[in-house]
Amino acid sequence: MDNSPEKIGKYKLIREVGRGATATVYLAEHPQYPDPVALKLVRFDDKAKDEAKWNRRLMKLLRAERDVSSRLDHPNIIKIFDTTVEKDYAYIVMEYFPGTTLEQYCSFQSLLPLHRVIGMIFKCAMALDYAYRQGIVHRDIKPANILVDEHDNVKITDFGLALNISKKSAADSTFIMGVGSPAYMSPEQIEGLELDARSDVFALGAVLWELLAGERLFVAETESETLARVSACEVPDIRVRRSDVPEGVAALVDRALARDPAARFSTAQEM
Repeated sequence: MDNSPEKIGKYKLIREVGRGATATVYLAEHPQYPDPVALKLVRFDDKAKDEAKWNRRLMKLLRAERDVSSRLDHPNIIKIFDTTVEKDYAYIVMEYFPGTTLEQYCSFQSLLPLHRVIGMIFKCAMALDYAYRQGIVHRDIKPANILVDEHDNVKITDFGLALNISKKSAADSTFIMGVGSPAYMSPEQIEGLELDARSDVFALGAVLWELLAGERLFVAETESETLARVSACEVPDIRVRRSDVPEGVAALVDRALARDPAARFSTAQEM
């Protein structure tokens, strides 16, 4: 496979639509699918020992995303159609959603009106509650994993780190240690404790705080300092950052971000 493939498997690549540190996303076509799909391509490089170790982790994440997503069918969760893992590369084929991530609305210069923020978070909460009722905790909710289009339709993606709580195997519960997004991880996730829906509630609360304030809640110069701030869980009153936030919404944010899971909403549905 060359650096700019025109075809992968049975999929014809139309154009590149996104690129990250580990993957390139293409708009693609398949003769059996009536609509275009998104194909996320990950290349493996075994030249370096560390890269080989990372490649094995990527392969595990890809397979996990395939296994989890095959169980999920919700309008606010990206659908996965196909996953293939080869020696030098792997790809996931998913529903094509012409939107961008919530990251674009997380700066003070691009704050959304309050009703739009609440609408988006509401849809995320419905999707997370559905996933939890299927036995899935996402574990990596953050703005980069939430897609939104111009009509405020929302799709949660990247279930590669998800915890299958019905599986209860050691490998399933521990292989992501050291993987995740520190600024959005719940205190109990950082401490390696058992997780349930309340961990995703915490992460969604951190996303909500960021969308309202225009800045990240837990931020520091190093990852260890960020983890320490999350563990301390000192959450400023959102109304100090944004005066138009109603008292009820501020109370919701505080409860979602409670350090003690027992003090949070028990599920995303309750939130």
